[in-house]
Amino acid sequence: MRELLKLLIVDDEFHVRNILKTCVNWQELGIKIIGEASGTVEALELVETTQPDIIFTDICMPGMDGIEFSKKVIENFPAIMIVIITGHEEFEYAQKGISLGVSGFILKPINDEEITKIIQKIQKRIHDIKEHNEDFERIKLQLEENKPYLKEKFLNELISNELSKDEIKDKLSFYELDFHDSSFEVACIQVFDDHGFGKSGEGDKLILETQTMNLIEESISQYKRLIIFFDNKQRIVIINNSNDYSLTAICESLIYMAQKHMKISVSIGIGQKQNKISAISSSYKQAKRALEYRVIIGNNRVVSYNDVNLASGKSKPFDYDKAESLSFFIMASMGKQAIKCIDTFYEDISTDGSTTMNSARVIASNVVSIILNAILELGMNVEEVYRDGRDPYSQIFELDTIPMVKRHLKNLITKTIVEINGVYTGKVANLIKNIQEFLNKNLNDSSISLTSIATHFHVNSSYLSRIFKKETAMTFMEYLMHIRMERAIMLIEGTDRKAYMISELVGISEPSYFSKCFKRYTGLSMTEYRAKNVE
Repeated sequence: MRELLKLLIVDDEFHVRNILKTCVNWQELGIKIIGEASGTVEALELVETTQPDIIFTDICMPGMDGIEFSKKVIENFPAIMIVIITGHEEFEYAQKGISLGVSGFILKPINDEEITKIIQKIQKRIHDIKEHNEDFERIKLQLEENKPYLKEKFLNELISNELSKDEIKDKLSFYELDFHDSSFEVACIQVFDDHGFGKSGEGDKLILETQTMNLIEESISQYKRLIIFFDNKQRIVIINNSNDYSLTAICESLIYMAQKHMKISVSIGIGQKQNKISAISSSYKQAKRALEYRVIIGNNRVVSYNDVNLASGKSKPFDYDKAESLSFFIMASMGKQAIKCIDTFYEDISTDGSTTMNSARVIASNVVSIILNAILELGMNVEEVYRDGRDPYSQIFELDTIPMVKRHLKNLITKTIVEINGVYTGKVANLIKNIQEFLNKNLNDSSISLTSIATHFHVNSSYLSRIFKKETAMTFMEYLMHIRMERAIMLIEGTDRKAYMISELVGISEPSYFSKCFKRYTGLSMTEYRAKNVE
């Protein structure tokens, strides 16, 4: 039952107040008269103590008139709806109240039909405002819940150079990130399990990475100018915004702790320092470039981009933008595009005798690393893809010419994509099936969200969002609303339960929001649907 709206009557004539109190059945209209006042001073006190929803006020009263009184009320209580009672001769003056926000007028002599009409109009307006506020609060809560994910998304856009200066400024303020535009340095961290990382599934991999993230967060909590988050490839990224810290020294201590407390291997690449926030993406790319050199020097090392550049001599650095494209093509099973990438890696290789094959093998080692990382990021077991047991790195050093190296890499990519298509398709389909079964069993849980489901199934929320849309052709929230509405239809057709009961059974805690969603889904209100479809 809807709560009665509170009405305050203000008029200096007793018989007018009495007419207003008795001319209609206020309770049937959904109204409760909570007080009356013969003057505006008394009325202002009652407004303070009773907080009415609606005020009926005469325009002509001694001292302060109805217009001035309305102005004071609206200034202090803008949600209160005010109706001015006026005669024909005063109506032109009364219309000044429109600019103040007065909700309506009643002309004397008082007519019960006019009162009924204006009350119904105000009720609808109050209901619409309440519904709007409820929707706003609901969205605000959802935004707050998703804020950590959105913050991570923003940081990924920042390191990918996808934002303008104005967007960066606004989002820094929203996410309460106090960057100083003076010094920016990025570290990129990759985790490897010494006890069988390649054999772990996606869930185990994410758990390990999250545990490592927690260890690092705890270890660097004393450094107030370090920001830590996952990038889009689930690598751990640290942004250093201070000249007071040595990021290299911090990262070396992190490797020591990771080996000591978690028995894992960690490789870290560090980009060059930049002097403005818009250049963070440059340092990030350099950090990834440095990180790739782990295939040459091994794990548990901190590699600085400056050192990589010095060691490169005249050789052209490995093109990380091309590497990103290759990784994408492999994970998307775009074999032709991935194979074309191999030729581009070798376009500008030097031809100075013995260094030629060394450079070719370095490039090949980087390519193999990209392929293996793609397999791991898809949550697969490396042994499932390379069943012959041969080490793809060692084969590179058995080849004597660049054409042989390129052919080997192209064959490796083709074989990888064939195996990925078989293994990955089954794993993703099984994960989505398990999630769908879980949702059907727990549909009455109103706290279900993409974040909670991702946590329950030990997967990254952005990764889950992507594969869920790909497998079901719906976003997670669209699918959740779809099965909730279908369950609601089943309950309506099979039971005589009330709307609020069905709302709870399908996991929507607010009956008014359920009714709104149901009408949007079916085109009919619940009452209309039941009348049309249930005999």
